[in-house]
Amino acid sequence: MKIWTLLLSFLLVAQYSIGQNTWWNKQDTSKSTVLTDTNKVQIPTKDGEVTIQKDPRIDELVKFKGTTVPPAYGPQISGYRVQIFFDNDRTEVNKTRAQFIQDHKDVPTYIEFKAPNFNLKVGNCRTKLEAEKLKAELLKDYPTAIVIQEKIYLPKVENSEATTNN
Repeated sequence: MKIWTLLLSFLLVAQYSIGQNTWWNKQDTSKSTVLTDTNKVQIPTKDGEVTIQKDPRIDELVKFKGTTVPPAYGPQISGYRVQIFFDNDRTEVNKTRAQFIQDHKDVPTYIEFKAPNFNLKVGNCRTKLEAEKLKAELLKDYPTAIVIQEKIYLPKVENSEATTNN
């Protein structure tokens, strides 16, 4: 009985799989092909025109959805941060963050909760080399610092005097 059920289900699956379109074949999409017996008949197609009619509120909705929502600061890209501390006590992480901000005012800090720990991460580094340099500077005070790849906010670009004078 099991063999007959298996054979019947195999035949049904085989029948349906043969009936599928062959989407993986790269055929000319500008002409339709109709198969009759063994002859191919080419039917020319016409170029069309598409007119889009939409509610004007859609543009407002797209603009609203594209705005930055706090706590996000802007668009994110793939990059690196240095994790300098983690603990399951948020007050300890906040103390370490306050000390770090006193020592490094120009480096942004981020606290992230991943159960059961709060992770203190710093920096917005575009390259791993940049993150490794930041880690090397911090190893004296934070010996357990590690580089982590994640989404970062675009780092602020400092304007030099040469670019402002031009």
